[in-house]
Amino acid sequence: MTSCRATDRRGFTLIEMLAVMVILGILLGLSTLALSDLGRGQGARGSVSAFVATAALARQHAVTYASPTSVVLLPPDAALYTDLERLRPRAGRAYAVYAVDPETQEGRFVAEWTTLADGLVFEVASGLDACVFEASEATRVSVSLRRDGGTNLVVRTLPAIRFRPNGSAFRSQGYQVGITEGAVDLDPDTRALTLRRRGGSRLLAEVGVGGFSGAVTLRSYGVAP
Repeated sequence: MTSCRATDRRGFTLIEMLAVMVILGILLGLSTLALSDLGRGQGARGSVSAFVATAALARQHAVTYASPTSVVLLPPDAALYTDLERLRPRAGRAYAVYAVDPETQEGRFVAEWTTLADGLVFEVASGLDACVFEASEATRVSVSLRRDGGTNLVVRTLPAIRFRPNGSAFRSQGYQVGITEGAVDLDPDTRALTLRRRGGSRLLAEVGVGGFSGAVTLRSYGVAP
């Protein structure tokens, strides 16, 4: 009589299946994190490039229309946002182009507010030689803004990269604008704004504007820790 030998068909145990699922979960998490970092890096580069292009276009506008033109920035200064609550969430992160008509001396926005990518802020205390956030006439411009929910105008003095009608910078030393990783925190009670840097104060990017030439350049780009 021929005997039949039973075949061992033991499958995966519950513990083994759980172990495999845990490993797959870890691998999926790592790949998602890597893709997230890649996307954030590309978004940061694109945001810096957009700022450089906007500054260059502001200079070109000054030359083309013989009109003093500025790239104005929203600083994290809570006192500026009275009657301007709509702009408070953009503090420390937004910029626009503002020009003055050479005949009427009236100002207007040539380009509306653009906000840096999430996780990026302007460095307001970078220690750069010609930091745009210094409180001097050459780094400030008066801008007329509409009050929240109304048509009345309110004037605010904002930090700015200023170009003369000949394309040169209003400041002979030129300007430097730092961009770093971080956020601007809003205190819900006091409405105070606080700039919080990520990983210290190392710059992610440094945008420079020549004094006499007015040329706009990306002088450095690195990765903040």
